[in-house]
Amino acid sequence: MLLASIFWWVRGGLTCLVLLSTSLIIYKYNDPILGLTNVPHIMDLFQGQWSLEREGTPYFTYNSNFKRPKYEYNSDEKFDDINSNIAITHYNLNLINNDPDSIKYSHKVLILTVMDKFNAEYWSNLQDLSYPRKNIELGIMVSRQGDYETTLKKLYDIISTIQKGEKEEKFKKITILLEETGSSSNKPIDDKEPSSTDPNLNLEIHKRKSMALMKNELLFATLGPEVSWILWLDGRVTKTPTSLIQDLTNHGKPILTTNILRRKDTGNDKDQDDFFHPDTLNNWVNSQVSVNMVSDLSKNDILIEGVSTKDTDRPLMRQFYDINSSPLTEMELDSVGTSCTLIRSDIHRDGAMFPSFPFYNLIETEGFTKMAKRLGYQAYGLPNYVIYMN
Repeated sequence: MLLASIFWWVRGGLTCLVLLSTSLIIYKYNDPILGLTNVPHIMDLFQGQWSLEREGTPYFTYNSNFKRPKYEYNSDEKFDDINSNIAITHYNLNLINNDPDSIKYSHKVLILTVMDKFNAEYWSNLQDLSYPRKNIELGIMVSRQGDYETTLKKLYDIISTIQKGEKEEKFKKITILLEETGSSSNKPIDDKEPSSTDPNLNLEIHKRKSMALMKNELLFATLGPEVSWILWLDGRVTKTPTSLIQDLTNHGKPILTTNILRRKDTGNDKDQDDFFHPDTLNNWVNSQVSVNMVSDLSKNDILIEGVSTKDTDRPLMRQFYDINSSPLTEMELDSVGTSCTLIRSDIHRDGAMFPSFPFYNLIETEGFTKMAKRLGYQAYGLPNYVIYMN
């Protein structure tokens, strides 16, 4: 009987000691239990409960104080307070509207421009567009070629003037980017880059590569979740129809480009000669000759229309220009430039970009059109719809 009493007394004492020790381990430390990496068993027992609850972090999902709200995802902008300092906006990109009637549905349009020189006529034309400013965002990439500091100063001045004007005159958003120092266009050709015995082709390849890198950076830095259409507009543009945006969206095409003329001023207003801008060489249709030509090239060779010395026999969109025909006339193209080209935003979101590398023996805008077509998007052109560039 005495031995039994001693046994129960000792057993009870040991139990109390264990409980006391455990309590000391849990509450003694000021540091989080998560820091006790040398006691894995205690971590397994307590890191999912007391440590996180005691720290007051929102990651502890088992305590009613930290339950996360349920979210309903839709295309409307809604804000849910997780705590008093955080707001979340929900977007459903599958519901972005690309209906041809862009005015009716208040489509957000992003105008993107790579600019190497300030062009006052570009801004004058931009301000004449009849599309609502509240639905237009601007993205500008300033090239470091030439006197870019002067270009930036003039940009800041005119943007400041516009954005301080009346509410209906302000653009929804304007983003200015500066080309990264050490552009690839200034780097010499090495053995891993496509090269040719033609110095003009090599120079054009580097120019296109640099332009592709700038366009991609500009695109990815500015494309927001609300944008329905992207209008690529050259910084040398001087005149477009005021209804340019709605004219192009009304066609409802995934990729749509215009024809480009350059106006030659002879000094007499009654005697002006319009002629095609060199950038129209980027708008073409494949020919059997060019298909056969490409099949004989290596994967690193690049063929650029109008620069490569070989005749591709590709029909150019400018050859179909008829001043007396409807500006609504459409034609399918296998390549487009970006002097004035409207692109549905989901095409870029699907991955179509401007390759700075040989892509099916094409590069930059010509490579983009090929990439878009591989994704299932056909490009179109308006041979009789004309914009002017200097």
